[in-house]
Amino acid sequence: MKKILILQNELSPYSVPVYNKIAEHYDLTVGYYLKDKSYGICNFHKKHFDYIETCSFVIVKGLKSYVSQFDLVSILPDLHIISYWSLLFMPHSFKITSWSIGFRVSYVHPYITNRKHVIADRLIQEFFNRCDANIFYMEKAKEFWKDTNVDMSKVFVAPNTTEVIPITIEDGNKKDFLFIGTLYKGKGIDLLLESFLKAVKVDGIDNKLHIVGDGEERNEIETFVKEHHMEDKVILHGAIFDEKKLAELFGISLLCISPTQGGLSCPKSMGYGVPFVTRSDAITGGEIYHITSGVNGVIYKHDIDLTSIIRDASLNREKYIEMGKRAQKYYYNKATINHMAEGAMSAFDFALNIK
Repeated sequence: MKKILILQNELSPYSVPVYNKIAEHYDLTVGYYLKDKSYGICNFHKKHFDYIETCSFVIVKGLKSYVSQFDLVSILPDLHIISYWSLLFMPHSFKITSWSIGFRVSYVHPYITNRKHVIADRLIQEFFNRCDANIFYMEKAKEFWKDTNVDMSKVFVAPNTTEVIPITIEDGNKKDFLFIGTLYKGKGIDLLLESFLKAVKVDGIDNKLHIVGDGEERNEIETFVKEHHMEDKVILHGAIFDEKKLAELFGISLLCISPTQGGLSCPKSMGYGVPFVTRSDAITGGEIYHITSGVNGVIYKHDIDLTSIIRDASLNREKYIEMGKRAQKYYYNKATINHMAEGAMSAFDFALNIK
């Protein structure tokens, strides 16, 4: 089996099922310099590196000598991680691929594929051109490079997703709303609570809002709930890592709502047959482009629209249940863990076969 090293900043639990799939075909090692957050069975090797961080740049110790044993190294093309991208400019016998969102995305540079290119983008472009293959999270990211010399024949898509437990959608159980994720302000939980409150107080909807997660906004949420006497309507579950319990909550939910951030909770929600709802300018790694609004999820423009969506879902359950069934069908046709692993392995095979 070919020896492959995937370099990341940390080992995420969401990535483990993908790495396990890849490890069925390659002798796989995942290298990282921050934390190992994985749990459960990992059928691949792990390598933790010591590092130095100075002026926001990272130098990974011992990487240059370590990588020589591999047939292929997959890097995170982050400008801050000098030791990763500098491999492209050193003599090497192994193949190199990148694996990333596909272009620079952050709070400062949101997922806008038609924004103006700056010097940093040109550096990333040079990285991609030096790689033997490049892996993007979503097809949408290709649009950013359409007027450049990035070779699209070397670009492969591994749709960014997460694992779910297969469930059957029971129409009669679906009645509530759900938020899942770390509780911090950037996700717009305050907007969700205000919209839900209006739907309850003004429209009199008889649904509950389940909030799964912990974080810095927990106290603010508890205060809001008490001030508005919503204890019987807003249920705070804390962080849940048991996938069976998460599946049960998705099983009773009409919508999964995250107003201003749409990450991996989007494909997870779709996999469980629940339409994902988020704002059109939500922070994302591209995952919201799994959604066709009004078909398998909802993308809205203005904050005032969210109350209307919650109200409509309460009054027209069947509409959103059918939307959820289409979301689940999409997930299994285009966005499973297998799709992600196969996209990455297509890039690996392509690079390994270059003479």
